[in-house]
Amino acid sequence: MENFKQDESSDPYDYNKEIQQTELEMAELHREYMRVLKITSQLAKELWLEEGKTLPSGLALTRQGKRRKYM
Repeated sequence: MENFKQDESSDPYDYNKEIQQTELEMAELHREYMRVLKITSQLAKELWLEEGKTLPSGLALTRQGKRRKYM
């Protein structure tokens, strides 16, 4: 069996601190992702409309989704 050497990095407080920091970073990344997703979606919509295509209604999307789901 290997000798387990206890050091400062194995302190539970340090792990909790690291976990909290990671959670904060993940929350910030999620906010940034959502911001980019909104911008990208808006740009895609504008490009779609510039090509002269009409946007599908909510009902059409729902019907399409149901058809695909049960295929």
